Amino acid sequence: GYARDVYVYSSYCYVADGRAGLMIIDVSNPSNPIEVGYYDTPGYARDVYVYSSYCYVADGDAGLQIYQFYGTPNINEEKPKMITKEKSLKTKKLYDITGKLINEGKLRKGIYFNLTEKGKEKILILK
Repeated sequence: GYARDVYVYSSYCYVADGRAGLMIIDVSNPSNPIEVGYYDTPGYARDVYVYSSYCYVADGDAGLQIYQFYGTPNINEEKPKMITKEKSLKTKKLYDITGKLINEGKLRKGIYFNLTEKGKEKILILK
């Protein structure tokens, strides 16, 4: 995308990323920032402001978009399983941080969750 505006709140960096929408990056470790979420906004994300769990995005012709982000879920502090898109994900149903089911074609680098018989499995997509 094309980063138009950046807003840092708590340990997250929110990027108004043009056609790519709103990107959320965990910057709690500045030497290793990790994209943890995104919202594919309907327009062209130009500016972003964050207050509490709300993200306000000036989204071009789509107008003001408001999203809610609670941070990445803490699932027993276990390390996520790290995989790349090249590995087969067809056997897994992956959910984003908002609980929305994501199809394999929409995967981006970030944190996802897979529901297993044992509960939730945290997965980090690297590429």
